[in-house]
Amino acid sequence: MRTILLVVLCLLCINATAHNKVVVVPLGSDPTKPLQNVISVSPSNGDFRDPIAALNSIPTQGAGMPSAENRYLIVIGPGQYTLSETMQMRQYVSIVGAGSKNTHLIFEIETPSSGAAQAVITEADVSLSDLTIRFSEGVGGTGIVISNQGRRVLLQRLNIFSSGYDTGIALNSMGGELTLSETTINLSALDSVIGIDFTNFTEAEISDTQVTVFTSDGSARAFSISNSSPTIRNSTFRMNTEFGTSEGLQVSGNSRPIISNSRIGSITMKGNSIGVNLIGSAAAPIITSSTLIGDSAGLNLNSNASNAQILYSRILGGVSGDPIGSTQCRDNYDEILKSVSC
Repeated sequence: MRTILLVVLCLLCINATAHNKVVVVPLGSDPTKPLQNVISVSPSNGDFRDPIAALNSIPTQGAGMPSAENRYLIVIGPGQYTLSETMQMRQYVSIVGAGSKNTHLIFEIETPSSGAAQAVITEADVSLSDLTIRFSEGVGGTGIVISNQGRRVLLQRLNIFSSGYDTGIALNSMGGELTLSETTINLSALDSVIGIDFTNFTEAEISDTQVTVFTSDGSARAFSISNSSPTIRNSTFRMNTEFGTSEGLQVSGNSRPIISNSRIGSITMKGNSIGVNLIGSAAAPIITSSTLIGDSAGLNLNSNASNAQILYSRILGGVSGDPIGSTQCRDNYDEILKSVSC
């Protein structure tokens, strides 16, 4: 790791051509394979000044195109970069900044309809790290979309800010492996919004991540899981709304996420706020050593969520819905350490 760091730091200081830079980056299915191509982006003395131009410079065919044996790394130096078009990530291409305090990508793309995306990942073996990403105010849409064949995706040490978008990160895939770690997501919108939306994503690990969502009105969730079973630890999901219905986490469909040492909450000035909302008997999370907070209920068991397990946790705001029994729900307490049954 020390060698990799020194190489990256040198790339930020000197101007060199892409073909003579060789580093080893632990990405993809075989982390021992060397990364043969490094492209630098910098306001001055880089291969490119624009991250999109750097992506577009990578061959799409022929011997030079990215592959498992011919990976690419784009290193974005300190500075603020304004992007006026969607960033389409490429397979076997990794993008790394100089740290989230130093490298800022500012997306200024008009999104005429809900669902439009600013950054798109549809390929395998992709990573994005050590950046601040800010999405400008929009009329709807999604910040980062990971879909279709977006397998083996690594997102780490990111700060993501968005205002006016429907969804911060949307994941929709019939198969995929995602690692999301050490990332902060802050979203605000006038009405319905979702911080992270998981749908049909088979494998994911989330750790040391914080999601904060604010909305004035409407139905909103900091985290939504449907037909997915991510593993989540040491993370915080917080939903704040003035009016309407809000949820820190909603679990639905055939989902069995494993959540530990996390804090999930929802607060509203006037409306219905639930920390964790379980919908349907197939929604069967295992939640341990976590804190669930809601004004209306810290935990809502909707439509006989009898396969859930809530263990060794603090539930603030009470429990509503259909009970699941002492076998699946035990050793839980409220804010004054009074036992809570569900």
